[in-house]
Amino acid sequence: LRKVNTSLEEHDGFWVLKPGEINANYFSFHSYDDHRMAMSFAPLATLASIAIDTPEVVDKSYPGYWSDYEKAGFSVKRI
Repeated sequence: LRKVNTSLEEHDGFWVLKPGEINANYFSFHSYDDHRMAMSFAPLATLASIAIDTPEVVDKSYPGYWSDYEKAGFSVKRI
């Protein structure tokens, strides 16, 4: 969350996401071989370009994830 200038705060038993200003146009993330991590970073692409070190980890639970992501209008570049 710090990488994208956002914080998470607890208030009266609830968690509040405090977004900050996105001041970069590119972010790179490690998925730690966890498909949930790779999928959770994807929405950030609405604000900036992202790179995920092991995008193939989504094959574990959603093999067509990146294809569907492209169908939704996002550009996916495999490097």
